[in-house]
Amino acid sequence: MKTAHALKALLPVPLTLACSVALAQDTSGDDELDAVLEEVLVTATRRVSDLQTTPVAVTALSGEELDQLFATDIGDIALVTPNFSAASITGFNAAGFALRGASQTDILVYWEPPVGVIVDDFVVPHVQTQLLDPFDIESVEVLRGPQGTLFGKNTTAGAVIVKTRRPELETLSVDARLRVGNYGRVEPRFALNIPVGDSLAFRLAGMAQESDGYYRNGKVSPSQATPPTNERIGGDDVQTARAKLLWEPSDNFSILLQYEYLKDRSDSPPSVNTTDPDAPQAWNLIGFPGITGGDPLDQAGVSFRDFIDGPGSETTGLFMTQGHRIDVDGYYMNIDWSFADGRYTLTSVTGQREQQSRLPSTYTGERFGSLFDATRDDDRETFQQEIRLASYFDGPFNFVAGAFYQTDETSFNVLQYLGLLDFFGQGVPGVLDNDNPLIISNNQDSESIAGFIDVTWDFAETWQLAGGIRYTDEEKEFFSRPGTPIVLYGRSPGDYPFDPNNEAEFPCNATTPCQTDKQSWNEPNNRLMLTNQFTPYHYAY
Repeated sequence: MKTAHALKALLPVPLTLACSVALAQDTSGDDELDAVLEEVLVTATRRVSDLQTTPVAVTALSGEELDQLFATDIGDIALVTPNFSAASITGFNAAGFALRGASQTDILVYWEPPVGVIVDDFVVPHVQTQLLDPFDIESVEVLRGPQGTLFGKNTTAGAVIVKTRRPELETLSVDARLRVGNYGRVEPRFALNIPVGDSLAFRLAGMAQESDGYYRNGKVSPSQATPPTNERIGGDDVQTARAKLLWEPSDNFSILLQYEYLKDRSDSPPSVNTTDPDAPQAWNLIGFPGITGGDPLDQAGVSFRDFIDGPGSETTGLFMTQGHRIDVDGYYMNIDWSFADGRYTLTSVTGQREQQSRLPSTYTGERFGSLFDATRDDDRETFQQEIRLASYFDGPFNFVAGAFYQTDETSFNVLQYLGLLDFFGQGVPGVLDNDNPLIISNNQDSESIAGFIDVTWDFAETWQLAGGIRYTDEEKEFFSRPGTPIVLYGRSPGDYPFDPNNEAEFPCNATTPCQTDKQSWNEPNNRLMLTNQFTPYHYAY
């Protein structure tokens, strides 16, 4: 079994309509601006530097270049980034980023991806919401290779650094766009920038994605007489926005407050049964062979199972017709202070991100029989505080030093219907069958503290030596309730919603066992690098 992935070639080329108006109150300094634009400035070393002399394998894209890709999410930067691939994790609208062969291909909430995604200096800890919308982005940098010294432990393969557009002082602007495509795709986007006096500016950017989906619920099973419905499935229904308030009382001090909003009500991603119909496999033996020809996108299967025996009966707790439901609320504050005549920059990043996901799916690609339907429900709350001090000396030495603190609390619950057991005669009527699911519950609380310093030394006219170290102290506490028939707790799916973390309702004992674990780690990361600017056109590290 696997989910069918549509190739980019199957997707329509969208029609985009755009209207942009900007009223600037100060247009001085154009010559200086032109000079800056001749360089590509990046932050791959946590200090602003020219891409051509940054000793990291970086691909940098501006917001304008991202627009030219007609990107549907930031994963589309893989089209122009060497050694980087991006896809959705099978069965989910979640990021499957890979750099230099290292990737995560599973949705498990406790697996930490090797490719870090960092938005406005805040670490997005899980793949479920890393496929960010591409609108109102200032720049994207893809850093290839381990970046743990400066960016933390979850960047063993690399990092994707996203900077969204900041509010602009003394500029009133409106940017409105509409993208229309096949399969009912409509994507309105807007950005509004409002100056408030000389030192305050507000920016609001948002977009929506609507589509019917390019799959059809058309799987036909030979053992079933019910005809397929053939409605389009796998559509999008997403609204996202960022509201920002910038206070910049002087050229060397700024505070940026930001609120992030995401509401995703897209369809559950469809699956296609691709089992070889001639192979001696179990799916064929019970009468559910894979497709034999035709367009696989027209032969997907979603059960849309909400009730035990049909509308009006007891709920399954799946709510399949409501699709994958994801809500995010994020609150962030970024402070930058340049002092001592610009020789030091102090940066503070504070953020709180709350994510709630309800993800019901049909994993088999079969519309009939509800062979394996389940919902994965998780609540995640992440807090981050980071402080950095970077130097900009004229002399041979420079450094970046900082401290990082993060807490991440996750609750994860699954209702799992194993209807396939009935077909194999392994179900237990009234206990574990197609009307009585398993419940799986996991909780994990983690706390991570790190300190780091990175130093560069220009020891000759064209030679530089760089080195750094990061020390991380992390602790994780884990609770697990393995898959247990829900009836053993005296509950039924009709009691949903309920709180599986309430031990009074879901006790841990010999009949319904639980497991706990607690671990801590203390590890250093370090790097040492030698670089040389051999000629104005040749730089090596």
